[in-house]
Amino acid sequence: MSAATKTARGFTIPELMTALAVTGLSLALAVPSMDNVIANQQRATSVNLLLSTLHLARSAAMTRNEVITLCASSNGEQCTDTPWASGWFVVSEQARRQNAEASGILAAEPALAESITVKSSAFEGLISYRPNGQTMTAQGANETGSFWICSSRGAGEGRGLWINASGIPKLIDRQANGTAILCAKLRPHTRYQRGLLRFPRRTASQKPAFNSLT
Repeated sequence: MSAATKTARGFTIPELMTALAVTGLSLALAVPSMDNVIANQQRATSVNLLLSTLHLARSAAMTRNEVITLCASSNGEQCTDTPWASGWFVVSEQARRQNAEASGILAAEPALAESITVKSSAFEGLISYRPNGQTMTAQGANETGSFWICSSRGAGEGRGLWINASGIPKLIDRQANGTAILCAKLRPHTRYQRGLLRFPRRTASQKPAFNSLT
């Protein structure tokens, strides 16, 4: 045979094993990094949603010259005693007090990602804006306070929204004393999101009564 025979050379078993090991290690290192990217994106999205909704509620109260309420809701139809992360909507306070929330809803957001929790000691499930733009509690008192938005990664991964005396929400990443926002690893809100746990709807007599709507 005059033509030289060419031999095709493939990978040996040791070479193949080495390549697979390197690929596996690269994927193992990339997965946690991708998880962090997703968690950061979910947290940022949640912060922006709540911030824009607070601005909308305040603007609506001032424009319409009436009390506007932002409340937590797991079904998008009534204010419910559920975590903020289970969803919320903006509604005319007059409609809410008349058990006619559906007719007065101005905006609504569904449940946030399961890795996100939202807490507020000042505004537990409800915050209302007066026509002058200031916020008040369910008892009708002027109130300032914060919302803490946390991811499932826990401590040190929180962001906050501070509502000042004028009712304007502001993004913060530190507490008032300068320390980082600490987030405990709270239970997810999946059971509220999927409707597995519902709280009874308040009657008119059980709903908080505002001392003043102006």
